[in-house]
Amino acid sequence: MEQPQVEGRAGQYLQVRVRGLDSAGKAFFQDADLRPITQDRAILAGFQTEIADGEIIGLQVGTRKARVRISHRERLAGGGCPLFYIRLIAGQACPWADAATVELAGALTSPAFDQRRTRRVGVKIPVELRNFPSDPPISAITSDISTGGCYVEMLNPLGLAAEVLLTLWVRNEQIVVRGIVRTSDAGVGIGIEFLDLSPADSERLKQHLVTAAPVRAPL
Repeated sequence: MEQPQVEGRAGQYLQVRVRGLDSAGKAFFQDADLRPITQDRAILAGFQTEIADGEIIGLQVGTRKARVRISHRERLAGGGCPLFYIRLIAGQACPWADAATVELAGALTSPAFDQRRTRRVGVKIPVELRNFPSDPPISAITSDISTGGCYVEMLNPLGLAAEVLLTLWVRNEQIVVRGIVRTSDAGVGIGIEFLDLSPADSERLKQHLVTAAPVRAPL
């Protein structure tokens, strides 16, 4: 069986084919770049097709095919192709399984991913967040994070534009930062942009992400 082609360890992304229906109901079939996060989550980039959150599309890596759901999108600074966060439909073999077990913290060489201001890494970090200072804290965990923001797994996510106060636990130390909800996916979680991360805390978080192991699914 043909194996997916993975770029060198300095640039972990796959060239894949995607197909489905766009937001206008028109069929598409085109190339894209895929960055594995875990064995059921990944990021797609490099194509302009408008696809609504929650839509299911087909994906092919080498000869391996699967269906994935669009979890949410992230618009990049300065325009260009958005990033599509995808989740494998349950009960299917992961077409990027081989790549999902390699080190993903290195710099990506894909130009589509390089448009991002800060690159997220699939690292789980405990977090507490409050919608208002008087609210009790909500304990959760990140699925990916960078010095610019994070995605927090929540079954009952907060709404778009909600302002939150986050406490991140990094190496048994707290990083407190204000954030705003940029994406909200029912039953999945929220994407948060950091608003006032200090230079010192940004450097601490960056150093942690360089050395932390990316999220990996059990083999």
